[in-house]
Amino acid sequence: MHRIQAIMFILAMGLLSLGCSDELQGEEILCDWFSEDNCWKQSLEAASACAHDPALEEGVLTADGKSCHFVDGTTISFRNPLDLQSMTTHLWDFKIERDQSFCLSFSEPSLEKRILETSLGIYVEELMNMGLQITCPDQQKYKVLLAPQLSTCDNPDKILPGLSIDWSDTAIRFAFTGGEDGKLTLFSCLLE
Repeated sequence: MHRIQAIMFILAMGLLSLGCSDELQGEEILCDWFSEDNCWKQSLEAASACAHDPALEEGVLTADGKSCHFVDGTTISFRNPLDLQSMTTHLWDFKIERDQSFCLSFSEPSLEKRILETSLGIYVEELMNMGLQITCPDQQKYKVLLAPQLSTCDNPDKILPGLSIDWSDTAIRFAFTGGEDGKLTLFSCLLE
């Protein structure tokens, strides 16, 4: 089983994002914001309505990696098909539908940007220069001037927004980190 913890990757990317770009906007935040109730945790709470507990049910991933189907009718459509042989550089872009209705979408348009859309609205985090820009579903903005500083937070792998991906040649499990319980497993799919 392979694993990617994308929090540390984002912190490392913060060190590499030295180019000039837009200025960070909003209230400056540090570790306390991430450990308290915040719009990321609220977004994950909304996303939990779309999650499938892998202990109870695993979906079936199509051979072409374009979708995963669950017995209850939930479908995950991957705009960037999954290739279980090379997931280390995969940029995520998927939507989850329940009963043919939108439930959530998540995308990484680039290594520096993540977008989560739930019933709460759209959460965006983006590395800019060496900082991190967060835009909450209510359009409130927050900034971390030096993203690498977040590595000094207590339990960064539990409180910081991120991804935890486990996969093998025949299965994949996707989870968000930084939620109320540290991690929200969104889905687990077995190759058909």
